[in-house]
Amino acid sequence: MNSADQTFAMDRAATSRRRWVLSISGLAALMIWCSFLWMMVGPPLQLPFLPSEIQAHDLLAGAAILLGIALMARGQLYSSAFRSPVFFVFFLYVGAVLILPLLGLLFVPQAQLWMYFGDLRWLLILAMMVIAASIYTFQRRDIFERDVASIWVIAVVVTWAVLLPQVMLQVSGGSTPWIVDLWHPEGRTGRSHGFHIFRFAGPFENISGLATFGLVTFIAAMLSVDKSRLSLFVTISGLFFILASGSRTAMVLAGAFTLFHIFRPRTRFRLSAASLFRVVAFIAAFFGIYSVAMHFGVGRLGSGGGRLASIFGWLRGDVALVEIAGRGGDRWNLPIIESQFWSPIGTLVNAAHALDLPTFDSYYVLMWAQAGPFITLPFLLMIATALVFAFKHFGKSKSFMNGLAIAIIAVLPLFGLTQNIMTGLLGRSLLGLAVLIVFWGLARKSRNYLQAYGYQMKEVA
Repeated sequence: MNSADQTFAMDRAATSRRRWVLSISGLAALMIWCSFLWMMVGPPLQLPFLPSEIQAHDLLAGAAILLGIALMARGQLYSSAFRSPVFFVFFLYVGAVLILPLLGLLFVPQAQLWMYFGDLRWLLILAMMVIAASIYTFQRRDIFERDVASIWVIAVVVTWAVLLPQVMLQVSGGSTPWIVDLWHPEGRTGRSHGFHIFRFAGPFENISGLATFGLVTFIAAMLSVDKSRLSLFVTISGLFFILASGSRTAMVLAGAFTLFHIFRPRTRFRLSAASLFRVVAFIAAFFGIYSVAMHFGVGRLGSGGGRLASIFGWLRGDVALVEIAGRGGDRWNLPIIESQFWSPIGTLVNAAHALDLPTFDSYYVLMWAQAGPFITLPFLLMIATALVFAFKHFGKSKSFMNGLAIAIIAVLPLFGLTQNIMTGLLGRSLLGLAVLIVFWGLARKSRNYLQAYGYQMKEVA
């Protein structure tokens, strides 16, 4: 029997399989997923007795870390993540993001402490990832895939719950629904209710957040072989989120992926009645969603000189990409020039906070303005490494979770071209989730991988 298909029981001399220890690991996992979910789609709730910078997801993360410390005290928290190649390159990138601003605070007079606060949440994400890596590799290894899929479906449902009232408010007017007020209180963003001229943010802080989440959801569902009604709901949801955001980047990437997915080389193709029904159902759903969006003006698809019209104009060569994207040129050049007045390599602290310039909307420009190659190269190395391992171990697998890892790792660097995607909680939590999925896939499929960490493994019939 192939070792990848065998089931193993893992023992360690210090391991004590007491019932209360397993309950702590389950509670820690619950706190971790609640924190990740809140970072992605949760409302910006603040408790009155805490500083405004501390939000609900920080408290959930803190609870998860305390439970992780309790597991460590009982010898149930293992350091397997620290020896993983995927985690290693992830640590390199996050280490650069955390250490370079400290150098800026020490040696750059213009740098201020508040410019560093946002980056400290990486420490919470790192701690939760290390704890989850241990819990799901050893105590809860058989339910990781179920938990990831469940969390994502919950995120999709929450997105619908906030997005639909936003659309109705934009289309029909009237009083603001309480759920919109909860997620988008006055002053959270420049768009008071999370939408602007028929482009919507849903539960996310900005419109690009809905576009990113929608694109990842759509690609992950398309890569999955699961053709249940739930999978169709997730696929349609991702498509509608993309259209509702009005993001041309997301539309182009979704269209390119769909064409590749349909016309990719295949060694065998069989057309059955079931597959024909799914194709017809998807086409009907697409045109149905598109027609509804056009009718209500969602995503500004049908406006004069609308979003789709500008995309087709770029494809025909009638307009330049810089013109329809509103980016590039001085908007990208000025941050790099201005950053040289801080230090020879850049601002060292977060350039979006440091430079008094219009938003330059490119994570690559931000990284280069902050520290030149010292953040850019670790980021690219991390993405390349994670993508290689994801395709190596998940390339032939068609589960939603595996498609989710590939989708996140592919979408984040592409969206980073035109968005500061990694400076927000959504980008950070998505990246952490993708690295965790790839790590779990490595640990699950390789017997020698775990044996190298000193764990004894016994086959279970």
